[in-house]
Parts: sequence; structure tokens; C-alpha cells
Amino acid sequence: MREAFWQGLQEYAKHNGKLTLTREPAPGHCYDVARFGKAGFVLQAIASTRPRNAVVGPHELRLQLKMYAADADRHFRKLKAQRNDIHGELEFELTWHPPKEGIARRRAFCLYDGPVDLEDKASHSMFYDWFLKRTKVIRRVFRPRISEL
Repeated sequence: MREAFWQGLQEYAKHNGKLTLTREPAPGHCYDVARFGKAGFVLQAIASTRPRNAVVGPHELRLQLKMYAADADRHFRKLKAQRNDIHGELEFELTWHPPKEGIARRRAFCLYDGPVDLEDKASHSMFYDWFLKRTKVIRRVFRPRISEL
């Protein structure tokens, strides 16, 4: 189900001219949708099929910045110190997660769309549009900040 969802996102992005996704979709829950011009930073789209609140939707969509850099803790603190300016430029707020000790994949922030039903194919274009619009603005706001780290 997820691989087909990611393939749909890639096709949607290609035909709507909003973003070029070059990585081949895989069956996993995450899909790298943006790089920031500096090694160790990637924006991932997540389509979680873990059971959620069945009243509002069984699945979850989110975007998250992953930091693989050796100085992830320091980078996180520098980015989080700018969160008010970042949120103002994004025009939406992020949920910030400090890197955890000893974990190679360090999640810096998440942007949740919340519970959804990924099996509802009629809603996929709405989900794709959400991912692409948010990815574009996150790249615009974070790229200069990450290049300065």
C-alpha cells in the first residue's frame, strides 16, 4: 500500500510541476522528499500505517527533518533557537523533538497532518498536495539556515 502511495506522490509531483522527486519509491513508511544542499540533512515524508484513532482515521501523515550529522545536537539547538522566526516564515508551527542520545537518525522536527485513511484512494491527491506544498515552503525556509550550520 505504501509503495503505491509513494509512486502516486512521485507521479503527482511530476504532473503538477511543484517538486521533482528523484528517489525511487520503496515499500517503506518513509520517502526522502528533499535535501538541503548539506550532507546529513534530509526531509522525509512519512505515511504511517500503524493503527491510530479509528474515529478520525487509522493512519498518519507527517514530514520530518532527519539529521544524520555528527553535530546534530548543536545543529538542533541552533535551529530551534530560531523557531519563532521559522514558524513566522512557514506560517504554520512545527513540533520540535530534541535528538536522542545514541540514535543515528535524529529527528529534529515534525509537521503532522494528523490521522488519515491511506486506503481512501479518492483522498490521495489531497494528501499529495499537502506534502508538496509543505515540502516546498520547508525547503525555502530551512535551506539557508542549514547551509549556515
